[in-house]
Amino acid sequence: MLTGYTAKIKDGIGFEKFVLQCARAFGTLVTMREDSVDAEIPDEFQPSDYYQKALIKAQAGLMKAKKLTLKDAARRAEEDYQNNLEKYEKRSAEKRDLKNKYTIMLGKVKSWQPPTPDHFGLKSFMIKQIEKSIDFDCGGNYDKPPRLKMVHEWLQEQINNLLRDVQYYSEELRKEIERCNERTSWVKALKNSLSLNKEN
Repeated sequence: MLTGYTAKIKDGIGFEKFVLQCARAFGTLVTMREDSVDAEIPDEFQPSDYYQKALIKAQAGLMKAKKLTLKDAARRAEEDYQNNLEKYEKRSAEKRDLKNKYTIMLGKVKSWQPPTPDHFGLKSFMIKQIEKSIDFDCGGNYDKPPRLKMVHEWLQEQINNLLRDVQYYSEELRKEIERCNERTSWVKALKNSLSLNKEN
Protein backbone atom coordinates (compact mmCIF):
# COMPACT_ATOMS: atom_id res chain seq x y z
CA MET A 1 0.00 0.00 0.00
CA LEU A 2 1.39 3.41 -0.98
CA THR A 3 1.58 5.99 1.77
CA GLY A 4 2.28 9.68 1.57
CA TYR A 5 5.90 8.82 2.24
CA THR A 6 6.32 5.85 -0.12
CA ALA A 7 4.25 7.11 -3.10
CA LYS A 8 7.30 8.72 -4.74
CA ILE A 9 9.32 5.47 -4.65
CA LYS A 10 7.39 4.14 -7.62
CA ASP A 11 8.37 7.33 -9.50
CA GLY A 12 12.05 6.71 -8.76
CA ILE A 13 12.70 9.08 -5.84
CA GLY A 14 16.34 9.01 -4.76
CA PHE A 15 17.49 7.77 -1.36
CA GLU A 16 18.48 11.23 -0.11
CA LYS A 17 15.13 12.79 -1.02
CA PHE A 18 13.27 9.83 0.48
CA VAL A 19 15.16 10.19 3.79
CA LEU A 20 14.56 13.95 3.92
CA GLN A 21 10.87 13.46 3.11
CA CYS A 22 10.47 10.88 5.90
CA ALA A 23 12.44 13.06 8.33
CA ARG A 24 9.44 15.41 8.44
CA ALA A 25 7.60 12.86 10.59
CA PHE A 26 10.09 13.32 13.45
CA GLY A 27 10.04 15.83 16.31
CA THR A 28 12.75 18.01 14.87
CA LEU A 29 10.91 18.60 11.60
CA VAL A 30 7.35 17.82 12.65
CA THR A 31 6.31 21.42 11.97
CA MET A 32 7.03 20.72 8.27
CA ARG A 33 4.82 17.64 8.16
CA GLU A 34 2.00 19.48 6.37
CA ASP A 35 4.31 21.38 3.97
CA SER A 36 4.65 20.29 0.38
CA VAL A 37 6.93 17.26 0.03
CA ASP A 38 9.10 19.40 -2.25
CA ALA A 39 9.53 22.15 0.38
CA GLU A 40 13.20 22.57 1.19
CA ILE A 41 14.35 21.58 4.67
CA PRO A 42 16.40 24.53 5.95
CA ASP A 43 20.01 24.08 7.02
CA GLU A 44 19.44 26.35 10.01
CA PHE A 45 16.38 27.07 12.14
CA GLN A 46 15.76 30.58 13.48
CA PRO A 47 13.85 31.25 16.68
CA SER A 48 10.37 32.69 16.37
CA ASP A 49 10.34 36.40 17.22
CA TYR A 50 7.29 35.95 19.48
CA TYR A 51 9.20 35.59 22.77
CA GLN A 52 11.68 38.33 21.87
CA LYS A 53 8.86 40.78 21.12
CA ALA A 54 6.93 39.78 24.26
CA LEU A 55 10.08 40.19 26.36
CA ILE A 56 10.76 43.66 24.95
CA LYS A 57 7.14 44.65 25.60
CA ALA A 58 7.27 43.36 29.20
CA GLN A 59 10.58 45.14 29.85
CA ALA A 60 9.19 48.41 28.44
CA GLY A 61 6.03 48.00 30.56
CA LEU A 62 8.16 47.38 33.64
CA MET A 63 10.20 50.54 33.03
CA LYS A 64 7.00 52.56 32.59
CA ALA A 65 5.43 51.09 35.73
CA LYS A 66 8.51 51.96 37.79
CA LYS A 67 8.34 55.56 36.54
CA LEU A 68 4.62 56.07 37.23
CA THR A 69 3.78 58.92 39.56
CA LEU A 70 1.37 58.16 42.39
CA LYS A 71 -1.21 60.37 40.70
CA ASP A 72 -0.97 58.40 37.43
CA ALA A 73 -0.97 55.10 39.33
CA ALA A 74 -4.13 56.17 41.19
CA ARG A 75 -5.82 57.05 37.89
CA ARG A 76 -4.79 53.70 36.35
CA ALA A 77 -5.93 51.79 39.46
CA GLU A 78 -9.34 53.49 39.18
CA GLU A 79 -9.55 52.64 35.44
CA ASP A 80 -8.68 49.00 36.16
CA TYR A 81 -11.28 48.87 38.89
CA GLN A 82 -13.99 50.31 36.62
CA ASN A 83 -13.10 47.89 33.79
CA ASN A 84 -13.10 44.92 36.17
CA LEU A 85 -16.38 46.03 37.72
CA GLU A 86 -17.99 46.27 34.29
CA LYS A 87 -16.77 42.76 33.40
CA TYR A 88 -17.96 41.41 36.74
CA GLU A 89 -21.44 42.91 36.30
CA LYS A 90 -21.68 41.50 32.78
CA ARG A 91 -20.62 38.01 33.96
CA SER A 92 -23.07 38.19 36.87
CA ALA A 93 -25.94 39.13 34.54
CA GLU A 94 -25.03 36.29 32.17
CA LYS A 95 -24.93 33.83 35.11
CA ARG A 96 -28.32 35.01 36.39
CA ASP A 97 -29.82 34.66 32.91
CA LEU A 98 -28.35 31.18 32.47
CA LYS A 99 -29.49 30.08 35.93
CA ASN A 100 -32.99 31.28 35.10
CA LYS A 101 -33.01 29.21 31.88
CA TYR A 102 -31.67 26.15 33.72
CA THR A 103 -34.27 26.56 36.48
CA ILE A 104 -37.15 26.81 34.00
CA MET A 105 -35.95 23.67 32.20
CA LEU A 106 -35.41 21.87 35.53
CA GLY A 107 -39.02 22.65 36.49
CA LYS A 108 -40.28 21.27 33.19
CA VAL A 109 -38.22 18.09 33.58
CA LYS A 110 -39.36 17.58 37.18
CA SER A 111 -43.03 18.00 36.25
CA TRP A 112 -42.71 15.65 33.25
CA GLN A 113 -44.38 12.29 33.73
CA PRO A 114 -42.30 9.61 31.99
CA PRO A 115 -44.46 7.35 29.78
CA THR A 116 -43.09 4.07 31.21
CA PRO A 117 -41.00 2.95 34.18
CA ASP A 118 -38.10 2.49 31.72
CA HIS A 119 -38.09 6.26 31.13
CA PHE A 120 -37.60 7.19 34.81
CA GLY A 121 -33.82 6.77 34.38
CA LEU A 122 -33.91 9.36 31.59
CA LYS A 123 -35.76 11.83 33.82
CA SER A 124 -33.30 11.27 36.65
CA PHE A 125 -30.38 11.71 34.26
CA MET A 126 -31.75 15.00 32.90
CA ILE A 127 -32.30 16.36 36.42
CA LYS A 128 -28.74 15.49 37.44
CA GLN A 129 -27.31 17.09 34.30
CA ILE A 130 -29.16 20.35 34.86
CA GLU A 131 -28.34 20.46 38.58
CA LYS A 132 -24.65 19.87 37.87
CA SER A 133 -24.73 22.59 35.24
CA ILE A 134 -26.35 25.02 37.68
CA ASP A 135 -23.64 24.29 40.26
CA PHE A 136 -20.80 24.55 37.76
CA ASP A 137 -21.97 27.40 35.52
CA CYS A 138 -23.89 29.53 38.00
CA GLY A 139 -22.47 28.87 41.44
CA GLY A 140 -19.20 29.21 43.24
CA ASN A 141 -17.59 32.02 45.15
CA TYR A 142 -14.59 32.28 42.83
CA ASP A 143 -16.13 35.24 41.02
CA LYS A 144 -16.07 37.89 43.70
CA PRO A 145 -16.74 41.54 42.94
CA PRO A 146 -13.57 43.56 42.32
CA ARG A 147 -12.35 46.05 44.85
CA LEU A 148 -10.56 49.32 44.33
CA LYS A 149 -6.96 48.75 45.34
CA MET A 150 -4.84 51.23 47.21
CA VAL A 151 -2.35 52.97 44.90
CA HIS A 152 0.77 51.33 46.40
CA GLU A 153 -0.86 47.88 46.29
CA TRP A 154 -1.99 48.32 42.67
CA LEU A 155 1.43 49.58 41.58
CA GLN A 156 3.30 46.77 43.34
CA GLU A 157 0.96 44.22 41.74
CA GLN A 158 1.66 45.68 38.29
CA ILE A 159 5.42 45.60 38.87
CA ASN A 160 5.28 42.02 40.19
CA ASN A 161 3.24 40.88 37.17
CA LEU A 162 5.66 42.53 34.76
CA LEU A 163 8.68 41.08 36.58
CA ARG A 164 7.06 37.65 36.28
CA ASP A 165 6.47 38.29 32.54
CA VAL A 166 10.09 39.35 32.00
CA GLN A 167 11.31 36.20 33.74
CA TYR A 168 8.87 33.96 31.84
CA TYR A 169 9.62 35.38 28.38
CA SER A 170 13.37 35.37 29.04
CA GLU A 171 13.21 31.68 29.92
CA GLU A 172 10.95 30.83 26.97
CA LEU A 173 13.25 32.73 24.59
CA ARG A 174 16.23 30.77 25.94
CA LYS A 175 14.34 27.49 25.40
CA GLU A 176 13.29 28.54 21.87
CA ILE A 177 16.92 29.31 20.93
CA GLU A 178 17.99 25.98 22.42
CA ARG A 179 15.30 24.11 20.44
CA CYS A 180 16.37 25.82 17.20
CA ASN A 181 20.03 24.95 17.86
CA GLU A 182 19.08 21.31 18.51
CA ARG A 183 16.95 21.17 15.36
CA THR A 184 19.75 22.71 13.31
CA SER A 185 22.26 20.19 14.68
CA TRP A 186 19.90 17.29 13.97
CA VAL A 187 19.36 18.37 10.35
CA LYS A 188 23.08 19.02 9.80
CA ALA A 189 23.94 15.57 11.11
CA LEU A 190 21.27 14.01 8.87
CA LYS A 191 22.40 15.88 5.75
CA ASN A 192 26.07 15.10 6.48
CA SER A 193 25.23 11.40 6.77
CA LEU A 194 23.52 11.59 3.36
CA SER A 195 26.59 13.26 1.84
CA LEU A 196 28.79 10.49 3.22
CA ASN A 197 26.37 7.92 1.83
CA LYS A 198 26.72 9.45 -1.68
CA GLU A 199 30.48 8.95 -1.55
CA ASN A 200 30.10 5.22 -0.79
